[in-house]
Amino acid sequence: MQQECYMVPGVPEEAKSDQHTENSLVRHHQVVYTRREGASEAIGFEQRMGIKILNRDWSDKRVRKCIYRILQSSNLCSMSTVTKANRAHINVAYFAYTKKGRLEIFYISYPDSLHSKNLLSNPSMGMAIYGSHQEWGGHDRGMQLIGSCEEAKGATLRKAESIYGTRFPRYSSWKKQFTEEKGGFQLRSYRFIPTVAKFLDESEKEYGDALVVVRME
Repeated sequence: MQQECYMVPGVPEEAKSDQHTENSLVRHHQVVYTRREGASEAIGFEQRMGIKILNRDWSDKRVRKCIYRILQSSNLCSMSTVTKANRAHINVAYFAYTKKGRLEIFYISYPDSLHSKNLLSNPSMGMAIYGSHQEWGGHDRGMQLIGSCEEAKGATLRKAESIYGTRFPRYSSWKKQFTEEKGGFQLRSYRFIPTVAKFLDESEKEYGDALVVVRME
């Protein structure tokens, strides 16, 4: 079901009578709510100005168009993982992605790096992708993804190598220089599968300045 919800200051009258009123209050008394079959439901999301929020699915062709455009606009992503001590950690890497079917994102990294070790105990990952050339006040575009990540093995590894090598043609020749005499190629391929995406693409007339939340499963 497609839903539309809006960020508004204060508590709307219908939210006050909602049985989930306690969930309707967020700091600074700002609330996001959506109508669903005549009832209002508070959503924990906070901003200073009113922002239109649209819920969509990966099956929506226009959604995929925007997401692929954002993915194409940048070669780098920021990845967040969680340590065993429940502390946040962030890393930056080059990435490649599938262009058909379910979205999969691939990157390479050392298995003994902290973010790779974090994935062994907790595969949860957050990822941000955006073009750093954007200027404030222009048509903003960017995306945040939430999902899980693990080292690619077997058929998934072959797929990762192919997709990564296609996006970065110099990868294969660069990899070959790491001969056995030099210790071999020690980086591993990793696959990130997002379950939720949140993007802004103000150049897309369909969505304008709306924040689009996408269920990827």
